[in-house]
Amino acid sequence: MEKIFNLSAGIAMLTLLTGCMSFNNSEVPLVENKPPKFKPIVEMKLGKFIQTVNGKKGLKVGSNRSMGYNTLTNILVHWKRKGLIKDYGTVGAFKEKADYILELSGKRDEDMSFFGSFICGFTFFIIPSSTTMKYDLHLRLINQKTKVVYKQDVSDSFTMWMNIIFLPVLPFSTVGIYNMFTDLSMYSYSEFEKQGAFNYSSKKLIENSK
Repeated sequence: MEKIFNLSAGIAMLTLLTGCMSFNNSEVPLVENKPPKFKPIVEMKLGKFIQTVNGKKGLKVGSNRSMGYNTLTNILVHWKRKGLIKDYGTVGAFKEKADYILELSGKRDEDMSFFGSFICGFTFFIIPSSTTMKYDLHLRLINQKTKVVYKQDVSDSFTMWMNIIFLPVLPFSTVGIYNMFTDLSMYSYSEFEKQGAFNYSSKKLIENSK
């Protein structure tokens, strides 16, 4: 039992000593959105979402469903933080009827080198290795009152570098991931807005609900 504990502790310490840093690849334009006067409630719905490694199915981190919901939640979290929506939740989570449903489908592909990852780990992260996470998403925004459906495709990615030199900045290792989801979320909102979504006053919303 003591040997198992020591082995587990050793693995945990090795993980903590891993230096990594994420970098946003900035594949979408930077957009600043002004908070609307009326902030809608948005329900989230997941369509078909898959994970691939080097374009192939089979190898993945976690379930497709959990990763899909995590991606969708990240988008809505940024919308709420920026004051673009009132709240978000799963379908049926609110007592009142939501104004919109945001449905996400698509895939996340992990572009990486197994040999490079092995060498990086074998040399205790002295020789660097990188992995690029590419998101190809299809978004559908459904107006619950007018039944109008807005659609768009959006792609973005971040690259995670593994190297011992990043050990001192480990607490900031996810900054690139955060920035990627910020850019993707703000861009997707602006594209929906261009199509006519969110462009109504609270008075019009009340009239449509009658």
